[in-house]
Amino acid sequence: MGAIPDHLPYFFQDLHTKVTADLGGVRRLSVSGYHNTESLQVYDREETNTLGLSWGNSALSVHYRDRLGDNGIVDANLGHSRFTSDLFALGGGSALYVDDQRVEYTPPTDTLLFGEGIMSEFRADLRVTWRTGRATITTAAQATRFLGDHDYDHTDEFDSDEGFFFSPVDLEESSLRLAAYSTVEVPLQRGFSTRAGLRVDHFRRLATTLAPFAELSYAGS
Repeated sequence: MGAIPDHLPYFFQDLHTKVTADLGGVRRLSVSGYHNTESLQVYDREETNTLGLSWGNSALSVHYRDRLGDNGIVDANLGHSRFTSDLFALGGGSALYVDDQRVEYTPPTDTLLFGEGIMSEFRADLRVTWRTGRATITTAAQATRFLGDHDYDHTDEFDSDEGFFFSPVDLEESSLRLAAYSTVEVPLQRGFSTRAGLRVDHFRRLATTLAPFAELSYAGS
């Protein structure tokens, strides 16, 4: 509105939507979506520098719950998230002055800093919770795929010391993670309860890990 003479040329937008359908009993379906965009645009003629930086996040998830037999509940989840960024900078140094008089200066067009990047994740999760007697048993399987694709560079003439902290990067990599876990929880007397479980993680081309655990807990009034 012009009420502030000096301002940072930054803006963002957010949109979050969630819809849940109650299908009766424990049955439920919910869909959630999120989208965000942000931008920083600086066109400083006095300093002869130009900076354009934009980035954003988006995510979508679906969750379904239903009964399994008389004592079980099944939860299924699907999700996807994505981060993107775009960078453009033209650096020409400070304006030139001769005898305290400003001289118009046009930076070379090949003095550039530029690039774009993407990070995303896909996830599927299936979990079953079963109550038998005093014990609660949970068993689940997960699959997650990660993707990173970044390409940032600058011309040889670009002066990275002129107000920029930047290293060129060229990376395109994907990874898959498969996991399964199971836990058993049993309440004891006088506020005590015990829980034990096992988790297996497989990271493609990296490692497979096995993580057992056991715990004893107490809850007071």
